[in-house]
Amino acid sequence: MSDQADPRVRAALDQLAVPDHDEQFWQTLGQRLIAEREAPAAPTFDPLERLEQVERNASAEQVVPHRKGRWRRHGEQDQTELVRPSVSHLAEHAQLVKPPRRNWRRRLLVTTCVALVAGVIALAVWIGISAKETSPTTTAGQVAHRMSARLGTAHYVLGEVTTVGIGGDNGRYAFVRSADGSFRYRGLDRRSDTAYDSARGRAQSWRRQASGAVTAAEDSGLAPGPPDADGSSRYLRNDELAAIVRSLEGSPFTLAKPRRSRGREVWVIDLRLATSAEVPVDAMRVVVDRRRRLPLEVSRSVKGTVIERKQFSDVRFASTVSRGTFQLAFPKGTVPHPLANGFRRTKLPSVQAAVNYTPATPQWLPSGYELSTAAVLPGGPPGLPATAGGDNPPNRDVVSLAYRRGVGQITVTTRRAGTAAEQWKDPFGAGRRPVGQAQQVRLDRGRFLGTTVEQVGGPSPHLWGRTSDLVFTVAGDLDPSELLRVANSLS
Repeated sequence: MSDQADPRVRAALDQLAVPDHDEQFWQTLGQRLIAEREAPAAPTFDPLERLEQVERNASAEQVVPHRKGRWRRHGEQDQTELVRPSVSHLAEHAQLVKPPRRNWRRRLLVTTCVALVAGVIALAVWIGISAKETSPTTTAGQVAHRMSARLGTAHYVLGEVTTVGIGGDNGRYAFVRSADGSFRYRGLDRRSDTAYDSARGRAQSWRRQASGAVTAAEDSGLAPGPPDADGSSRYLRNDELAAIVRSLEGSPFTLAKPRRSRGREVWVIDLRLATSAEVPVDAMRVVVDRRRRLPLEVSRSVKGTVIERKQFSDVRFASTVSRGTFQLAFPKGTVPHPLANGFRRTKLPSVQAAVNYTPATPQWLPSGYELSTAAVLPGGPPGLPATAGGDNPPNRDVVSLAYRRGVGQITVTTRRAGTAAEQWKDPFGAGRRPVGQAQQVRLDRGRFLGTTVEQVGGPSPHLWGRTSDLVFTVAGDLDPSELLRVANSLS
């Protein structure tokens, strides 16, 4: 209150009864002021800053409150007067301390960085786990290798296959295949049966037609492998396990997609196939059980339409089978049509005496391949079909050696070349039918050093060459580099 105030107003104010403050007054006031500072009810001034300003102003005027309620100058003496506490005293009595001003920008930056780092780590972990589970790093060639290794662990593989398609082989069949290439393919409806005995070079088959008539055939003297007449090539459609492995090996870099089907972890491989007038199939899908490394299904398509599907079941292994498994008993009254092909089985040391020249044998083969069958065609028996669909000169003194690993087979053959005037073409061809992409390669090692050979890819990879006295071939489940390496190792 100013000294120049109206004396009457001052006298009235002095008559007012001003109650004394209780002991909690300043503490309660401090708590309320700080609470208002932290969470104002409405946008307003800072109460602490205003109190501090009032304190500074009061100090400047040197005014303190008198206990009896009147205001006086600092120079007046009164032992009962109370000096108004400072803001810091208010906070102390309220047991609160004014918090320091927080740097929210820094905290936001730190929080953002921590969240970003955590996100990057989580993403890396997720990518690592996802890559481990679904990374499509397995190829058709790797699946073929695992299947071949799996099938090669047993002497015999047995099972059933159900065929559905536009051909005449629909139905369920039981099959048995041997490590030496022999197989049996029997219709469960008892309307057909086929067997190939590799050790004897004999194939037998019969089928009951819709009319009830039975047709039957029996081939003897078969070669153990191409390009000559052999049971594996002639009856290849019946040895589906071998056909699947060869198809996968023919597209070694096609990715195998991991999937789950009917409660199983599987690989699904979609293959694109080269077509021809005789074989229009342009696509093939193979489904393989990842744990057992055995096929579950194979389907073939033409221009997007599935024309055949085969499903495998109850596939198992055995160390022995009953005698006569690979020999048929023809239906009563059936006389098979015979066909002799001229080859006979023998031991490798006896081959030279039979053909009067040293056979060409490989000094290198992929790991696991071993000699399975040796066969010879001595002389030149008349009436036998020549290679290349009959377009080549007659076969004379032929040696055919088959090396096997599981379902895989490599065949090496040699035969007399005849006179210089006799013209030869690819023995694996059939007339004018193309058999794959061919290229000329010159051998730089081995028995046929310097000879230019024709190397052919595609579904039946092989190479062949001619010297002054022999025509030789190498064929089988090999990639181009392996095929050439085997040829360079012949001695």
